[in-house]
Amino acid sequence: MKIKNLLITAIGGDIAQSTARIIKQNRPEINLIGTDIATRHAGELFVDNFYRVPSAADDKYLPSIEQLIKQFSIDVLLPMSEAELAIFAKFNHKIDNCIIAHCGEKGLDIGLDKFKTNQFLKSINAPFPWTIPAAKANLADVNLPCILKPNTGSGSKGVFIIENKTDFEYHQTKYPNSIFQELLTPHNQEITCAIYRAKTNEVYVLQMLRQLIGGATGWAVVINESHIEQLCIKIANELDIHGAINVQLINSKDGAYIFEINPRISSTVAMRDNIGFHDVMWILNEIEDIAIAEPIIKKNKIMLKTCSVITL
Repeated sequence: MKIKNLLITAIGGDIAQSTARIIKQNRPEINLIGTDIATRHAGELFVDNFYRVPSAADDKYLPSIEQLIKQFSIDVLLPMSEAELAIFAKFNHKIDNCIIAHCGEKGLDIGLDKFKTNQFLKSINAPFPWTIPAAKANLADVNLPCILKPNTGSGSKGVFIIENKTDFEYHQTKYPNSIFQELLTPHNQEITCAIYRAKTNEVYVLQMLRQLIGGATGWAVVINESHIEQLCIKIANELDIHGAINVQLINSKDGAYIFEINPRISSTVAMRDNIGFHDVMWILNEIEDIAIAEPIIKKNKIMLKTCSVITL
């Protein structure tokens, strides 16, 4: 099929905006429809048409998306937020004639639930941090300091360092649906890995040693550790993904400890596209039955995130 109309959600966010920009740069003929729950953002500048929709938690959300799919004869739907991905995981990649681009049901089921992620890693004998649901945790079961974070969602919002008994009891009561997790070290060895598994089952991995700035990757350098690559390939195959995911880990002296599997396009999408890891376009190419080639990216390549300010 030839993609003519594409619907991209959560266009108010930086990941969706970067994704839309990549599509426009490479395929300007594609008509981009963007949606978001808010209007006070730059999202409409990245798409041809913008529509406000209800929150994914609202019963009216899905009908509003289905209406846009019919109205614009949408060929491909790219859900960008995790809340939306959870909804579309149930549709087996299609609504009517519209293809829903995501990594697959198993990848979404595991990746959207951090405790399930932890249990999955344990089941495949991969290094994993100890993780306990907050509501079931006892102080004797955790090693302090540790972290507490939401069991679902992404980013650094709602993540706390738990230093002592007072912290533990307060956060356990306030955030019972969160998880306590091992505080991994060393902090300067946090690595984010972009993973793409093609239709041919070939797996491509880009490893980036990163520095967080404001909760997101602001600086990164390409590395190539064989044990990390093999771990990422194993995860992609075990989850039977097709398309893009992101794995975050700490590379310690005892191994690569994964603490997140994000079953979606991630925030370094613009950085990695600039150096040749074109996962957004690979998704579209494979939908159109265009073969993709393994990227060749040099080690030690440095990437920086920049900020563009637009005044209207």
